Amino acid sequence: MHRSILSLGLALAGICWFGFAAGTLADKEPSPKKSVAQEIAQDWMPRGDGVGAWHNVGAGCPKDSPASYVVSFRTSQLTFAEAWEACASKCGADKKYKAHRLEVTAGKGDKGCWALVERPGRGLERIESLFLFRSEKYSVSVALRPENGGKAVSGTLTVVMH
Repeated sequence: MHRSILSLGLALAGICWFGFAAGTLADKEPSPKKSVAQEIAQDWMPRGDGVGAWHNVGAGCPKDSPASYVVSFRTSQLTFAEAWEACASKCGADKKYKAHRLEVTAGKGDKGCWALVERPGRGLERIESLFLFRSEKYSVSVALRPENGGKAVSGTLTVVMH
């Protein structure tokens, strides 16, 4: 009796698994065109020269026509300092990365206004840098966290259309 219930359960599980997998593959639609918010996020994403790992996952809302987009990423393609300077440049901030200096500052440039706030860890080392940029059409927020002694970076990037 035990053996027949186990066999029936395995058979049903196999049918369901194959049935759903085939249905999912057949029902796959072509990927939709990127939203403006997603394109802005791609433009703002700090990127290296292609050497090293890159992982990201993102989503937009509302689902049918995203006016906002958020992406979480991790990369060893560039250092934390390089990602920091890329974000500062995108904001229009005339700032250079300094390893032992935490920033809490804001400004305005040709493209819009920006702010930068950094959070210290227990040993007063930088554990997070948060960049905010606002233009007339959209806002971008990028949180950067150093990994592997600053040789890699992880972060979250958010775009909100106005």
